[in-house]
Amino acid sequence: MLLGLAVTATLAAGAYSAKRAERQALLERRAEALRQALTGRIQSYIDTLPGLRVFGVLKTSPNDAEFSQYADAISLQRRFPGLALTFLAERVRQSDRQAFIAQVRGDRSRAPGGHPDFDIRPPGQRPEHMVLRHYHPADPSTFGYDLYDPGQHYRGAIEAAIDSGGYVATGPLRLARDRFQAAQPLLTSVVIRAAIYAGGLTPATTEARREAAQGVTGVAFRTVDLVNSVMPAELRQQLALRITDLNALAQPGATADQATVFDSQWQDPVGATAAAPALLRLTLDVADRRWELALAERTLPLWARLDAVTGLLLLLGSALSLSLAVMTRTLVQGKLRADERVRQATAELVAEQRQLALSEGRFRMLFEHSMDAIFRTRPDGRILAANPAACALFGCSEASLCQLDRRALVDADDPRLTVLSEQRASTGRAAGQLRMRRADGSLFEADLASSTYIDEGGELATSVFVRDVTERQRLAEQQARLTAILDATPDFVGSANPQGLNTFLNRAWRRLRGHA
Repeated sequence: MLLGLAVTATLAAGAYSAKRAERQALLERRAEALRQALTGRIQSYIDTLPGLRVFGVLKTSPNDAEFSQYADAISLQRRFPGLALTFLAERVRQSDRQAFIAQVRGDRSRAPGGHPDFDIRPPGQRPEHMVLRHYHPADPSTFGYDLYDPGQHYRGAIEAAIDSGGYVATGPLRLARDRFQAAQPLLTSVVIRAAIYAGGLTPATTEARREAAQGVTGVAFRTVDLVNSVMPAELRQQLALRITDLNALAQPGATADQATVFDSQWQDPVGATAAAPALLRLTLDVADRRWELALAERTLPLWARLDAVTGLLLLLGSALSLSLAVMTRTLVQGKLRADERVRQATAELVAEQRQLALSEGRFRMLFEHSMDAIFRTRPDGRILAANPAACALFGCSEASLCQLDRRALVDADDPRLTVLSEQRASTGRAAGQLRMRRADGSLFEADLASSTYIDEGGELATSVFVRDVTERQRLAEQQARLTAILDATPDFVGSANPQGLNTFLNRAWRRLRGHA
């Protein structure tokens, strides 16, 4: 009996060990998925900066309406959840201070009365200022705020962005609009900045960059919103997460709390306190900084952890005298199969996540930077998304396009519409020419290609590519008229390429050569 109990205990310990291995493998998969999700979300924020830099160069000292139109065109708040602030700050030397203030006060592009009370804050004489001129969403408390405020510590990070020429992230901090609020972890934010240089190109030397700097642009996000946007509530209940800025931690005299980017305890003090010590640590690069992610399982009650083990012990104890050998063999084989399934599932998940990240990156680049108009729609005509080229071609913002039905963008009287619709309904694809309608009601001839597919949510979706061919048709018609004129003349007219081969002979010449 004692031998049987000993063997039973050994088997139970082996099963418990296998269960722990499965939990560890699951934790590793979840941690890697979380790291990739955070990387993708932060990169989507950073991807807005090149466009903002170009906008800042092309629109030197843009007015309120120009910045608002740009922000609406790229749908900042809808497409980038968790993004707290997007801003442009202009560099103003002391000698230009009064002219700059007068320019802003007189900006009536959005507010009919301008900004008669505008001033650079806080007041005081400084050699130069870095003034928050534009920001999205609107925040009057930061309008005109000087990031070179001697009472704060923003200047060092801004000068680092100017000197580096690249993207520079801050450590955990409070935003300028939160500077007068009581300190609380939920306000913890990170700002990623990029300098704007005269001419658009980054100068080669630090001295040249400091001289050419016109301002900075940047994005800011609250770290709690960032984590919540990629970490489902169910996962937050199972895992405790702490993110540390390793660069900030390496600073002389820095404490762990000062370098903390996010801690689950901020949102759930009781549950996070009950978490086990960190079981897994990963690193994540954010612009020029490095974060460390420490994950731990939240501690379960004793009955929840021992229930499966207790059941296994009772089962094995009751059947030990008859089936000890069979159970031993079954458990060993089951453990081997479980280990193999865990290994295969981990490898497949990592491969799928890498492929998904690559596919999403390619699609984002194609969608955002394509010169052709691209729509994502539903078969019933609803528009889900439109790229910047589509907004430019049809003359309205993405938000306005998404409120329209796809049928509002085509000429319903065009007989080719029925043919293309039937073709796509039968084959899932359609391509051809069609008259389309802009937001102002004007019609234009377009090349159109459409295909259906199943999206990531398992629903039927449609991609539509549109290219304006009005100019191409005009040139073709002009060429046809020219050819008809040349064919009608009795003179001999022809052309040849540099190799001496004929590329065109008019009718008179073809008759002469017997080819008419």
